[in-house]
Amino acid sequence: QEDITSVEQYMEEFCPPEGMIMTLHHIEEKYGGIREYMRAIGMTEEQVRYLHDAVVDTTG
Repeated sequence: QEDITSVEQYMEEFCPPEGMIMTLHHIEEKYGGIREYMRAIGMTEEQVRYLHDAVVDTTG
């Protein structure tokens, strides 16, 4: 096994797409969605909006 030297290598090795799909499904089932999960772990509405704006492309 070779050393991991990039984010891409790390993601390929440890973050399979199926894992993200399972995680999102679990959050949807248990909390009702990502926003509800973030509120459940104590994030404020301002923090939720900030994170949303940082990761969601709204430019169309």
